[in-house]
Amino acid sequence: MLSLVAIVAGGCGGAPASMRTRVLSWANAQSYGAIEQNLNADLVDLHNGIKDHALTQLHTACEGFKYDLGSAYQILPAPDATVTNDLNVAISQYLAPGATLCTGATSITSRSYLTFLHDLALGTAVYNAAGRILHHDGVA
Repeated sequence: MLSLVAIVAGGCGGAPASMRTRVLSWANAQSYGAIEQNLNADLVDLHNGIKDHALTQLHTACEGFKYDLGSAYQILPAPDATVTNDLNVAISQYLAPGATLCTGATSITSRSYLTFLHDLALGTAVYNAAGRILHHDGVA
């Protein structure tokens, strides 16, 4: 199962308590958990469409993904500049443009579809970097 947020096991350190408190407050105030759940559900739908080579299913999933990415982008900036940067890059440079390409793909061998797969992989990796920081700071 795909996930935007990788769980980091244990570890010491992390953000100072004041930053951790600000990040948790931001995440709660902005309903980050609900946004993350929607994005994770979108990724499952995308994964299933990719696996099944179901272009119509992918078009629908990508439309929902674009909407949910917009929700995630709207809650920026986060109190942590690194999280803000990672989310911004993931969404604006990879995931949203990739989702747009996906909705316009005419076949699973088209350039737009292949670029979507590339953007999805890169964007998810960058988003996971932000997710690891958030999770480490207590955002579940």
